[in-house]
Amino acid sequence: MNADAVLEKLYSDITDLYFMAGSHHLYPNEPWNSEGVHYFSVNNYSVYGKHDSNSLLRGADF
Repeated sequence: MNADAVLEKLYSDITDLYFMAGSHHLYPNEPWNSEGVHYFSVNNYSVYGKHDSNSLLRGADF
């Protein structure tokens, strides 16, 4: 997989995190768990993100 394909996959999955944050696991350790940080893996990379319900009105904050 070349660099462009990896970046495209990362971007696509990060976009999915924005739209479907509840489908990804909450990070198990504090203080990130209580802050609502979700995480998942894409190939050899870990992606972390926090979904802000107010951001639905103005776009993603990732």
